[in-house]
Amino acid sequence: MRLSTGAKQIRIRVSNAFGETDLHVSKMTVALPFNGASGVNPIIPETLMPVTFSGNTDTVIASAALAVSDPIESPVDALSVISVSMFLSEGQSSVGGSKCDHKPSRQENHKLLYSVIKLQSKL
Repeated sequence: MRLSTGAKQIRIRVSNAFGETDLHVSKMTVALPFNGASGVNPIIPETLMPVTFSGNTDTVIASAALAVSDPIESPVDALSVISVSMFLSEGQSSVGGSKCDHKPSRQENHKLLYSVIKLQSKL
């Protein structure tokens, strides 16, 4: 994800606005990608940090709800790129067998199944 502004800390907002069921986020991490590039798998290991929600590494986001992470103390520069990984141990359930998702891609997508990830910086 490319950040528009720099900040001393960031928060990650995860929306289940279009989800028909609760979304269980089992684990989320943030790190700087290798060479500051977007769409790459390698990260800089020493920058890997857990993302927590009210002090917990997992959270359940109700249908049509929003979760905001605890502040992440990680200074970032304007226009820098960060890597956000989200693990859904239970996947995303669907009602009536319909699911809105997309195939994996190398684009800077901010949508995963029914969830939208947004960053909120604190200067």
